[in-house]
Amino acid sequence: QPWHRNGYNAWAIPFRIAAQTHPLYYIVDWILDICLVADSFLNYREFAVVIKGDLVTKRSAIKRHYIKTRLKTDLVSSLPLDLLAFLIVGGHHPKAALVMDVLRLPKLLRLCRLPKVLGDIYRTLEDTNLPLAPIRLTQFFLGVIIVAHWAACGFLALATWEHGDWCDGL
Repeated sequence: QPWHRNGYNAWAIPFRIAAQTHPLYYIVDWILDICLVADSFLNYREFAVVIKGDLVTKRSAIKRHYIKTRLKTDLVSSLPLDLLAFLIVGGHHPKAALVMDVLRLPKLLRLCRLPKVLGDIYRTLEDTNLPLAPIRLTQFFLGVIIVAHWAACGFLALATWEHGDWCDGL
């Protein structure tokens, strides 16, 4: 699972909405979007899945499972809406960055899979002698950090909306 890319999106999308960064920074985003599409394709065709405790390696079963469980989310989250906006509006329009940032929000839909993946990891680690408490504590702290980041981005966006670019002099 490309959780580092989803983590990047979870961090960067709210920041970009709040700070309204320059559209040229989206080159990194678009490269990562290509990786997400490649990941979706490989999950559809190649990667084995565990269904009801059994490892399934048959391609037809993998495809059926992917279509039933992940296809809709992957399609919606992989649509290049921000790229289309960039091509249509252009990067020099005053609100282009904000429009592109908001159009990246569907990419966060992939975060909905995180609880299932973490559950699978915990079930796998229960069979080992590793203590799970540090892993769960790390997960909790990362969750607190991302929620605090989202809140800070929300406050920055509200302050900017209310008072203009009040932090330009900082």
